[in-house]
Amino acid sequence: MSSGTPNRQVDTSKPHPARVYDWLLGGKDHYEVDRALGEQLPELAKRSARQNRAFMRRASAWLAQQGVEQFLDIGTGIPTEPNLHQIVQGINPRAGIVYVDNDPIVLRHAEALMLSTPEGATHYIDADVHEPKTILRRAGRHLDFDRPVALSLIALMHFIPNGDGPRDPYAIVGTFLDALAPGSFLTLSHGTFDFHPELEAQITGRTRTVTSRPGRALATRWRGSSTGSTSSNRAS
Repeated sequence: MSSGTPNRQVDTSKPHPARVYDWLLGGKDHYEVDRALGEQLPELAKRSARQNRAFMRRASAWLAQQGVEQFLDIGTGIPTEPNLHQIVQGINPRAGIVYVDNDPIVLRHAEALMLSTPEGATHYIDADVHEPKTILRRAGRHLDFDRPVALSLIALMHFIPNGDGPRDPYAIVGTFLDALAPGSFLTLSHGTFDFHPELEAQITGRTRTVTSRPGRALATRWRGSSTGSTSSNRAS
């Protein structure tokens, strides 16, 4: 796996979404400050984190089964096996994956754990989702955007508030989709309080202390399961 990214210091003075998410999943790659925030969240947060991870695995497997060979995963987070590349390369060993995140602890674990099959490739880009053109330019060194790509924005976009200009979440996603060839896919999950409106003030208030990105949450309905509708849309 290649990264070519600078060595940045891990900031342990405040919680980080990737590390809080790791704690919610029962991982070990977090600090006391992340655990402290996670413990303030309702039990629903843990359940939602597991559901979201399961959705990623189902969606990635389905895409690989449809013949998609290129994957761009933005907001990767700390590796938790099985990771996206392990799922898709288990189906198609030639698949190429580009992971994107901007947390140094994610980079360190990615370099150690996100190892490709000999036939395929995995790469890591240290970049911010607010800079989609930079991500696309750098990902283009490893992916052929004239061919279908599966773009993953899993539990990420709800961290970005609505606004005007290029930092608006709709503008960011639109920039990515405009770059994709016909036959590409977007896999996206997004937090909602539709089913638990009584928790909105509690969760939002707690997670605003993390960064500009509040907590992660989740999708359970999936075309490949018996519970409902699609959560993966073909880009055209």
